[in-house]
Amino acid sequence: MKKNNSTTGFGIAGFILGLLSVLLFWFYIIGPLLGIVGLIFSIIQIKKNKTKLSIAGLILSIIGIILGVFMIIALVAFWNIIETSVNSGSLGIESSMEEMAKLG
Repeated sequence: MKKNNSTTGFGIAGFILGLLSVLLFWFYIIGPLLGIVGLIFSIIQIKKNKTKLSIAGLILSIIGIILGVFMIIALVAFWNIIETSVNSGSLGIESSMEEMAKLG
């Protein structure tokens, strides 16, 4: 019996969006958003008719969301480190220049 391709549309879309969310996680907004939409599409497909692509899309979407969240956390942490270094004047450049001037 042949399956109707129109019943697997959400699974294919969920897989593609999940794959894109993993590949584009370093775009700290786009990756997680693609992962969320891919997760929704994969869940819809699993409820209608569970396919291998819908399960793969679900897994890839979850991985993409997690990677995107880690990227956002890393960017916030990096931004805070840079901001506190600039505000305290401890980038290390000035002190290195002063030490070189003392030696030379």
